[in-house]
Amino acid sequence: MNITFKKTSDIKENDLLNCLNLWNNEMGYVYPISLNSFNQNIINYCDKDILIAFDYEKVVGFIFLKRFDETSLVDYTNNLYISLFYVSKKYRRVGIGTKLFDFAEENRGNRDLIIGKDIDNFFPGVPTDFDNLTDVWLEKRGFVGKRYTHDLVSKNPTIYELKNKKIVYQYCEDEQKDELIEMIKANNWMRWAVEAELYFKNKKENDNNAYIVGMDNGKIVAFSRINTYKMDLSAYNVMWKERFDCLGGFGPLGVDRNYRKQGIGFDMISVSLKSLIEKGVKTIVLDWTGLMELYAKFNFEVWKSYKYMSKSILK
Repeated sequence: MNITFKKTSDIKENDLLNCLNLWNNEMGYVYPISLNSFNQNIINYCDKDILIAFDYEKVVGFIFLKRFDETSLVDYTNNLYISLFYVSKKYRRVGIGTKLFDFAEENRGNRDLIIGKDIDNFFPGVPTDFDNLTDVWLEKRGFVGKRYTHDLVSKNPTIYELKNKKIVYQYCEDEQKDELIEMIKANNWMRWAVEAELYFKNKKENDNNAYIVGMDNGKIVAFSRINTYKMDLSAYNVMWKERFDCLGGFGPLGVDRNYRKQGIGFDMISVSLKSLIEKGVKTIVLDWTGLMELYAKFNFEVWKSYKYMSKSILK
């Protein structure tokens, strides 16, 4: 065994692809990551720090860190995000994981360390599939697990008759994108606004009709995002498309604060699910939520769970 490390400036694209191969060879049966997702979430990101562990020429571990210094999301500029990390099963307990996280400590500056939750994220937290392994290891290194979030799944969603007849639902047209983004920002959903901006900036022909809007007399008062396995943009809730036949994703969803408690959110769920089915989707993943009771009414159940974990600069 001859363990060496490469940092960001010395890393070639082929090294990154070997990291992807390591992940999929050892974890792909649980969490497959496509090349498209990997390109979007890692390779094409400029503000990243990387450390890769090698045994001679073989990749045996890695950590990908992401910064957001140039974003309008103030909360994100205060954090350093651990987007993805892994150590090969045959190379654990020899100090590689410690070296990778020492690298994160060296690069954090005056930032909190957050696992997952980055823009274009692979995970919203630490998967509980690794419970009593990864989270315990992290807690020994000062990380705190605060609460859980979940991905939900349905192969036969319930679709209800609309309750609020005055709202008109339609796909968001390009000429409406600025109004949509301003509505999202006005309700302080800043991450969702950034995601919408990125979508309209980068979308291709296969990505059309990802946003549905609810309108009251021509004014956008609600929205949802839907994604399908056919899209070029790799949204988190369809990252698992290799695990399912004709996968679709749903979320986020928001209703303007002045229009809540009128059944619009409930209707928006039904409209979104119906639209996904009309697009040929057979399985729907609803990601990153704690609203299990609400979505159980639509025949969703918990599929994956994650623990939020972070390490404060005060630690």
